[in-house]
Amino acid sequence: MLTFYLSLIEDHQYDSKFERVYTKYEKLMFAVTLEVTKNFYDAEEALDDAFIIVAKKIADIREDNENSLKALLCTIAKNAAIDCLRRKKRHEKAVYMDSFVYTAINDGITEMEEDEAYYDLVHKIEEMDGICRDVLLLHLVLGMSTGQIS
Repeated sequence: MLTFYLSLIEDHQYDSKFERVYTKYEKLMFAVTLEVTKNFYDAEEALDDAFIIVAKKIADIREDNENSLKALLCTIAKNAAIDCLRRKKRHEKAVYMDSFVYTAINDGITEMEEDEAYYDLVHKIEEMDGICRDVLLLHLVLGMSTGQIS
């Protein structure tokens, strides 16, 4: 992975600086991501994300104050872990909704307005964020075609 991170550094005069930071703080940052995610695989993913951020910002990172550097790296790791959990939660929510819609359609619900499943489906869609929610509501509730929506 070190080679991948080094490839992200625009000015290669900072390669050795990144290698020092990576070697010295990888375990600390992994401990932070593991503490947040409580899962080895999510912690590894978050650590990768954190080091991508560090690689892109290595020119601005100062090594002269070890306590400040540790604090910065721990903050980057913690935020990367939180972002990883958010992505995972959004993905699980999307998979659940896909499964729910597929099941509802394949169970032969023809008059959804008269069926309790319709209200469950609308409620689940309303809990979603952003444009996916809007598109699903336009299609399933208002009956608009995909051409009309786009």
